[in-house]
Amino acid sequence: MTAQSLVDASMSLLTYSMRTSGVTVEHSVAPDLPPLACDQDQMIQVLTNLLTNARHALEERPQPRCVRLTARADNEWAYIEVADNGPGIPDAIRSRVFDPFFTTKPVGEGTGIGLAVSRGMVEAHGGSLSLAPPSGEGACFVIRLPLFRDEKHPIDPDAAGASQNVTQIEQTVLVVDDEPEIGQLLAEMLQKLGYLFDVKVSGEAAQAALMERDYDAVLCDLRLPGLDGAALYDWMAEHRPHLCERTAFITADTLSATSHRFLVRAGRPVLEKPFVPAELQKLLAQLLPDPQV
Repeated sequence: MTAQSLVDASMSLLTYSMRTSGVTVEHSVAPDLPPLACDQDQMIQVLTNLLTNARHALEERPQPRCVRLTARADNEWAYIEVADNGPGIPDAIRSRVFDPFFTTKPVGEGTGIGLAVSRGMVEAHGGSLSLAPPSGEGACFVIRLPLFRDEKHPIDPDAAGASQNVTQIEQTVLVVDDEPEIGQLLAEMLQKLGYLFDVKVSGEAAQAALMERDYDAVLCDLRLPGLDGAALYDWMAEHRPHLCERTAFITADTLSATSHRFLVRAGRPVLEKPFVPAELQKLLAQLLPDPQV
């Protein structure tokens, strides 16, 4: 895809929210940029996340509220910058903005997972996502992506994190995560890998689904409201024991004593947040037999 099409697709999703928030978006895309070596859907997700963060940063600021979206390239790389004229990011927390679950938003208005996952997705393409050094007011995030040069040799699927070697036999994965952003991200990754999937946002909903049908694999968050991942796994051990050996846990909480004790007891694989598509693919290969056998 081109930088212009990436900008256009992202803005088509956010034009209304930007306008209603009183935010003006200025575009400056260098002409005749080579195509980008990236997965279109994932990069749209990254760019819309950065734009949404900029809008949130500007909502409490007086007018004018402005976001500058620029794209340029050198011989090997494309650079897409999202800059705003908001309050900026204090020096004391600049080094933490990409940490999983770190957020400066009020309680209930964000999990902090967006920048961590976004950086992982860009790095999976061989690129980088960084916070530019402070220069005046506001904040500026820079996406660096490799340029696509050889049409006969598309981007390496392992580098892009989106394998083209999809399964030949349809296998179904149950995803259990109460964070809609993570559920959506997993769904998109599973779809690209050729899996069918169901996404449930609570342990109770997952339990109901497991009572109605079987799944080839289960990816479950440890921390869930109500019936958490550990309690769901114990229920599965009693009622769906064959699925326990095809279950893995998704978490950013492996260091807590409670989580550690459970994971040692269960002995199941863990996919730590933030993760990239290549890590998910490797985990599923570990959980599932070769579908072509």
